[in-house]
Amino acid sequence: MSYGRRDLKFAVLEAFKASYPPLVQIFKKHDLNVNHLFILWYIRCFSMEPDTVARRIIRSEVDDAVRDIFGLKDSTISGLFNELLNQGLLEKGSFSVEEKKRLYGDGSGRKDLLAITPAGIRVLESFKTDTLAMFARVTEPQPNKLVRRFVTTAIQIALKLQQVKSTAV
Repeated sequence: MSYGRRDLKFAVLEAFKASYPPLVQIFKKHDLNVNHLFILWYIRCFSMEPDTVARRIIRSEVDDAVRDIFGLKDSTISGLFNELLNQGLLEKGSFSVEEKKRLYGDGSGRKDLLAITPAGIRVLESFKTDTLAMFARVTEPQPNKLVRRFVTTAIQIALKLQQVKSTAV
């Protein structure tokens, strides 16, 4: 069975309609917005200590990534960090000169760090599980891989809209 452009557009719109409300509910369930999610995933993925539970990273690296990706001001970024700290999903601290030199090749400069907590890891895993389950529900009725690719795009658009909504507030 082949599908025309109209069918694909309809599938994308249906997938968007089906995925956006549950995605918003997933964010609400975990008390996160797109910026929070990005910060937690960034620290988890780009920590210089990927084999440790702590997942510590130099704060300025996260500042730069959030500023570059979302275009947020430093005061807004600090507010996001404080929200995650208050929720117990992040901890802050400082690297020693020796640790910073070992991990980053230079012990000078700022040594402020952010670390994802075990609660932060649990929230990320739960968010991922909920999102994958929602994705499976939305894509299951789609008849072929091409349509599923368009459905994936619709979910990415829904995430982008959620980001725009959370940064506008």
